[in-house]
Amino acid sequence: MFPIANGDYRVQPVSVDDLADFMVSVGHENTDRTLDAAGPDVLTFRALVETLRDAMGTRSRIVEIPASLLNLISKGASLATRDTVLTPDEIRGLTASLLVVDGPPTTPTRFADWAAANATELGLHYASEIRRHF
Repeated sequence: MFPIANGDYRVQPVSVDDLADFMVSVGHENTDRTLDAAGPDVLTFRALVETLRDAMGTRSRIVEIPASLLNLISKGASLATRDTVLTPDEIRGLTASLLVVDGPPTTPTRFADWAAANATELGLHYASEIRRHF
């Protein structure tokens, strides 16, 4: 089972390789401006999770739950992993579709293509948010 809060909110995923290329390309410019890194796909969060599930070949059931319950589950997971899994602010930002831009995409890789190319590695390793920063 994979719990999500209302899966209708939108996301616009960007691969880390595309993000690095984008940053290098704009880093050579001699201008002061704000840019969004935006992938070519705008998906609902449910569609993003379904794409990952399908790429991995699993049959995990996706269950929509209230954000307040997801927050409690995240707190429990954070305690179990000794990490910060998902914060209330992140849940609010996700469910408000803050990860979507109004302009055109700035990176090329489609999410389904990335998921298919990385399917054998998805979910195999846990990366600690806390250990990564400290």
